[in-house]
Amino acid sequence: MRKHMTSNAALVAVGLLFVAQTAMAQMGTGRVAGTVKDQDGNPIEGATVTAQAGDSGRALEATTDGRGRWAILGFRSRAYDFSVQAPGFMPYNYQAPMRQAGKNPDMDLILERAQMGRSAGTGGGLLAEAQELHQAGRYDEALGMYDEVLAADPTVYQINLNRAAVLRELGRPDEAKAAYQIVLDQEPGNAAALVSLGEMAMADSDMNGALAYWEQAVDSTQDEVIPYNVAQISFQNGETDKAIEYYLIAADRRADWAEPFVQIGIVYLNMGDFPAAAEQFEMAIEVEPESAAAAQAQAMLDALPKPE
Repeated sequence: MRKHMTSNAALVAVGLLFVAQTAMAQMGTGRVAGTVKDQDGNPIEGATVTAQAGDSGRALEATTDGRGRWAILGFRSRAYDFSVQAPGFMPYNYQAPMRQAGKNPDMDLILERAQMGRSAGTGGGLLAEAQELHQAGRYDEALGMYDEVLAADPTVYQINLNRAAVLRELGRPDEAKAAYQIVLDQEPGNAAALVSLGEMAMADSDMNGALAYWEQAVDSTQDEVIPYNVAQISFQNGETDKAIEYYLIAADRRADWAEPFVQIGIVYLNMGDFPAAAEQFEMAIEVEPESAAAAQAQAMLDALPKPE
């Protein structure tokens, strides 16, 4: 009988490994995060970021923290009108397509200080024009304007984040990496640059390279997806303790997210610790009972061998 139970458990583990590989695609409703800073790279606290889907009347809103960070959850797959406002700064408006499945690319925005005689509008000035061209997909023109901004004030190194994003869109990855590195040379813990370089490493199938960048970024951002990705790669590398550590960080950053608990359960399952796995699956159901992850967790619980 013991041999039969072990065989069933192995089948369960094999099946759940497949779930682990597909879990990243099941992130729930759309989410985007970013920062708002001034032209000197200082974070702007208390800036309001608003996103609205056309004339639907449904607005999503966030306020930046002391490090200029913000995040909004709840996007559907469609274009949204964004508005960024902060006292003493020119407002900035733009449109960007969002997707419902997973996390959208970070939005790291720079606001210009309001000047006497300039009225608030859609955000005048060369930088605002460059950002508008960028969001409109006119990448060559945007790159030219970003270069003009840097030529006028080389100390505004954060513009290289915008330049790198445009260069990626233009299919010039080496130049994009170089632009991100300029930012890191000035600000080694810049989360936007580290996360983006990690994404580029993943696109090159360099998982360990991505892991190195994302590990550095974990302490520079409160984004829960970054430690989750570190945990995923660590698990695939066979580093189970490290995987559990980073899944827990992800879970701590978003209390109503079941996925990290499902993944911890899978880790324990592959370690042969079925009671610990069951505990994590139960936690996943508790924190997000109506989610697809909770349904997975219940299926896993049902498939676990029952104690005699």
